[in-house]
Amino acid sequence: MEFGQGAEPATSTGDDMIEPTTSARDDLPPTGKLPYRRSTYTEAAALAPEDPARTMDMPELELLEVLGATTVDRRKTRISFQADQTITAVPTATVRIGEHRQRVSLPIGPQTWTPSGACVVKVERTSVGFHAQAWISPERRVANGLQNMLATGYVLEAALLANEATELLRGKYEDPAGAALGALLLHKAGQLVPWESWVENLARDFDWLPDGKVMLVNLRVARGEATPDDLARLLRASEQRVMYAETCSLLIDLLRRWPEERSGPERYAAIERLANDAPYIDRDAICLTLWLPPDAP
Repeated sequence: MEFGQGAEPATSTGDDMIEPTTSARDDLPPTGKLPYRRSTYTEAAALAPEDPARTMDMPELELLEVLGATTVDRRKTRISFQADQTITAVPTATVRIGEHRQRVSLPIGPQTWTPSGACVVKVERTSVGFHAQAWISPERRVANGLQNMLATGYVLEAALLANEATELLRGKYEDPAGAALGALLLHKAGQLVPWESWVENLARDFDWLPDGKVMLVNLRVARGEATPDDLARLLRASEQRVMYAETCSLLIDLLRRWPEERSGPERYAAIERLANDAPYIDRDAICLTLWLPPDAP
């Protein structure tokens, strides 16, 4: 079946990202899988003081660079951020944990009177060691609840919550980063189609947030109505940094499946650009997080 003519939508879950070669990951932490309990970040956790007994064996979270945001609180294992009043790209924080560096997409939007500009980056223990995880602040109640449900694997329950919160996320534009997360969860649950007009507004009105473009094109591809303008949206998104890791996987899949006869060399360049970063994506992170090789700036 030809892509764009009634093709099935891409339904990446993040597990189908490009599998890196062994040599590509020589400078990364080990990737063996052991059972562990995924972390959450609730209001109680945000209000609790940092317990030295619990963090004694944890590495310090060192902030190397932040773009599009400023720090409002620093502790040994977590840093709170507030978005700048005006941003032109997804905000990021580059951090060091022990010997390794990571660049994390911050799930925040331009600072307004709402709490949509607040997030936290924490050191967390995974099955293979420590990494940085970006969390939507608990003051953003609905979006924080969605992220916690996604982190613990309750996708269907999160999708139900997203349905109840759709009007809030769609109509007021108080929290575009939270809206993009809601769209991702609805996509994963196969419930995004009724809200295409909202996704279109998200893609149009928040160019700095490419996740909206990717979600919109995926809906149009599924309906068999993808156009050259939609390929242009994907190419534009490939030049930007996305907010969420699963959006990156979806973007790669859409570009790979686009018909060759309906694209040019720009598509191949975009795929190559994304493929170069794919081996370094932290698959335990919800927000796009890259392990930086030693020679990376």
